[in-house]
Amino acid sequence: MKLKLFLLTCILGSATALFAQPSYYQISGLGAYTIPNSDEYGYIASFSGGVAFDVAWNFNRGERWFQLRPDSQFGIRASFLCFDNPIAGHRYVVEGTMRNTLLHFPKTKLQWLLNCGFSCFTNPYKRSGDQENIFIGSYLNCMIDVGMDCQIGLRNGDVLSLALMLSHSSNGYILKPNQGLNLMQVEVGYQFSTAVDAPDRSDMACVDFERFAHSHFFLSASPAFVKARYPFVDDPYYFAYTLQTGYLYAFSAHRMAGASLDFMYNFSHSDIARSKGVDVPTPLYLGACADYETYWGPFSIRLAMGCYLHKSELESIPVYERVGAYYHFGKSLRQFAGISLKAHYAHVDYIEWTYGIEL
Repeated sequence: MKLKLFLLTCILGSATALFAQPSYYQISGLGAYTIPNSDEYGYIASFSGGVAFDVAWNFNRGERWFQLRPDSQFGIRASFLCFDNPIAGHRYVVEGTMRNTLLHFPKTKLQWLLNCGFSCFTNPYKRSGDQENIFIGSYLNCMIDVGMDCQIGLRNGDVLSLALMLSHSSNGYILKPNQGLNLMQVEVGYQFSTAVDAPDRSDMACVDFERFAHSHFFLSASPAFVKARYPFVDDPYYFAYTLQTGYLYAFSAHRMAGASLDFMYNFSHSDIARSKGVDVPTPLYLGACADYETYWGPFSIRLAMGCYLHKSELESIPVYERVGAYYHFGKSLRQFAGISLKAHYAHVDYIEWTYGIEL
């Protein structure tokens, strides 16, 4: 039943997009290689193939901030991937997509890509009970793709697209097991362009741009719920949190960089410590992060790389990463809210639900 609802969502999302005057449609062939999480999981290494369908739009050129990113495009993607080694089944995906141009030549563009959404696997552990499948426990998972795309313009106005992406599926330990699956994905696509005029750059030099990104201090709180990685019999949910404070410097109208301190804890670690006969960690992990944030009007994406200043022996990896998407609002008090993934070497620790203020 869940799979049928997922497929219906794909169909309705694609049908809605068809009536919204998109800037292009694209159909792609996919080839992927499943990357083992470690040497002991080498049995999941395999090749797979599939198809994808994209619909994308240019933003409203009346928006002042859009003149800072005239080539930005957002859209919707539906895809299917058939695995040669289907330990978790085959994969259906619905994602929001984003493309941003890095280099622009007369007939060629180099873009960076970011896709975020949901993946559905047809045979997760919840269904099969396969003891070798410690990677995907639930039908529905979060999905994130990052990569590069080279677009070659054709004489008829259409475009040939060649992309290389890293793809990750995980449920953030809301259900176990959840090692997650990482794939290196190659795409060859044909893009059918529609009659959309190119953005007008003629008056960009004289526009008095509003500084959407302001240098500021920030405070934020990010609660999370997670299951323990140790196989407890009752398998309860545990609370986790991250409290952050930091400073971001705006070095352009839509890009910022800075540093922050993270105060974190995952309360499942207390039970794990007792089960292993080691000291129960104090309810605090302290980390320092380097942050980069980039804006599209009120929306932003923040990337962070951190290292632990204080941690329990239960955490053997000294560094971690975080990627988050946020919406910014408020006038007298600037605020933001969104969702982020805290991970170790692309292995998601938990999903954070964030609210913060800018000072």
